[in-house]
Amino acid sequence: MHNGGIAGFASIKRRLRTTLRDDLYLMIQGTTDSEHAFAVFLNQLPDASSQVAPEVVGEALEACIKFILKAQKECGVQGASSLNFAVTDGTTVAVSRFRNAREEDPPTLYYAYGSDFAMDKDKIFRVGRSEPKDTLLVSSEPLTDVESDWTMIPKDHMLLAQAEKGENSVVVKGLQIKPISY
Repeated sequence: MHNGGIAGFASIKRRLRTTLRDDLYLMIQGTTDSEHAFAVFLNQLPDASSQVAPEVVGEALEACIKFILKAQKECGVQGASSLNFAVTDGTTVAVSRFRNAREEDPPTLYYAYGSDFAMDKDKIFRVGRSEPKDTLLVSSEPLTDVESDWTMIPKDHMLLAQAEKGENSVVVKGLQIKPISY
């Protein structure tokens, strides 16, 4: 998933494509920045068809963002890009909230983490607070009016979550990418 836009995409599309492994290049069917960004992300993984450790997924997503920014710089593209991405392999979830302009915010991105997401006795959907916590919701806006259920992912941060054999974790960490002043 990509919520945002890559500034100057038409100017950097060729550069993005020429770096891809053949299988990933042939995977691209359309012309959108989202599809190309996903191919660039997969290209950062050691093997795009195998499950890897959560840290590797997070590193690949951050490397994808850096690669897009590098291509923009090399092609002389100026302007802000919003690079909110979400990827999952069914066990690991990596989500970024990034905008490469110091004074501008990317689109919002929230998450809720708990035991379930269900309607309570008052017919209001809530995130359950019991253990084990095994439900993660990520959305561009909170899905309910219960503010305490939702946490905004800060600008220029990544959420990395893993669910495996009853061991669930959610970590939000800063991206090591410097924004540009426009």
